[in-house]
Amino acid sequence: MHTSSRLGLLLSLGGLAGLGCSAQLVASPRDAEVRRDAGAREDATAADATVVDATIPVDAGPVCESAAPSEALGLDGVDDGATMGVASGLGLAELTVEAWVRRDGKGVATGTGVGGISVVPIAGKGRGEDDGSNVDCNYAFGFVGDVLGADFEDMASGANHPVLGRSRVPRGEWHHVAATYDGTTWRLYLDGELDGEARANATPRADSIQHFGVGTAFDSTGVPAGRLHGALAELRVWDRARTQEELARDRFARLTSGEGLVGRWSFHGAEGLADTIGENPATAAGGRIEAGGPILERGVPPTIDAAIADDADLDASAPIELAVDVADPEGEPIDVTFHLREITEVDDFTIAVLPDTQYYTVESRALDAYFHAQTRWIVDNREAYGIAAVIHNGDIVNNGDSGRDPVRSRGGKSRSLGGERGRTGASIQRVLRARALPRADLLRR
Repeated sequence: MHTSSRLGLLLSLGGLAGLGCSAQLVASPRDAEVRRDAGAREDATAADATVVDATIPVDAGPVCESAAPSEALGLDGVDDGATMGVASGLGLAELTVEAWVRRDGKGVATGTGVGGISVVPIAGKGRGEDDGSNVDCNYAFGFVGDVLGADFEDMASGANHPVLGRSRVPRGEWHHVAATYDGTTWRLYLDGELDGEARANATPRADSIQHFGVGTAFDSTGVPAGRLHGALAELRVWDRARTQEELARDRFARLTSGEGLVGRWSFHGAEGLADTIGENPATAAGGRIEAGGPILERGVPPTIDAAIADDADLDASAPIELAVDVADPEGEPIDVTFHLREITEVDDFTIAVLPDTQYYTVESRALDAYFHAQTRWIVDNREAYGIAAVIHNGDIVNNGDSGRDPVRSRGGKSRSLGGERGRTGASIQRVLRARALPRADLLRR
């Protein structure tokens, strides 16, 4: 007896060298034929599926070596940071600053001077202090809002020359970031890809006596400002603008030498805060070396063709071929294993959408009852419909910037998304609390 069921597909990859997997895993063919033969068993599930002509069952996970332990400089975003002092050897007219960074929170921004940017520092030599002297900012690199940004003040007048990235950098994830300046043009890179550029045609203040800082920025007297909340690893400074090809190629490596490399801090293992290239060791003020750094020295990850088969109703009478195109930059062999599991009603979910509730809150219209009715319906039906999230379109309230909350203040009791009655709008505001921005939040269970 053949049966049909919905199967969820999961693809796992293992590189024999670059990703540290065992050679014994070479077993799954590129095109794996999947069948489900339940026989007379009524209780058969997707676990009974097999990969034809392969030596590994489809429900077997990859057996790879664990990632090499990695450490990083952790920063709390309040008063943590590190300094290298004046570090005249890091005063540069052309430069590259690159590092692995994980941003965990907003942090604290500081300015780079009049006409500059407000930046949460990653690393750099200086910040806003004065114009037209050696207390100008040589270079600053960090986050401006959620994108990358960099700036310098020039030798001629102390004028600022900022550049901004285009891509939002997600928090809680490791990313390789870099800023380069070649004497005419700023370029920003995110994970090896060009993310922003700006022509400056000016010379940075390379003789600045402002201090070099990590996770914070210092003036000429060593006073810090701005704080990064997150962690840093494998920070490198070069006296030339590295190319995109170089940055993409080397971002997963722990480089200990290279043309123009003038400073390198791994924040890892016995090297700790040491400058393994130059003479500028970091002195941490509150920061700490901690586990959980990025995975390095494992090669560049393989690229995967995104055209992977969708979940589908599989009929064992018509075997389905699964295939994916994978390429490894180093040319190492790659294992491809397809994992299957049965999709049941437990996996189904619903997303509820609220309209532009701004107009419900205009007091002259007295429409706030619609808001309460709609949110009450979501609470009452979250189990029946499996509501997992609520998306709101448009503005939430009409007077959110006036210090008043019409949804909460107009007569009657509001409804709690936790299922309680009689609590004035506070619970609703946990889900719908941003004005003029679309917002999606998980329902509180």
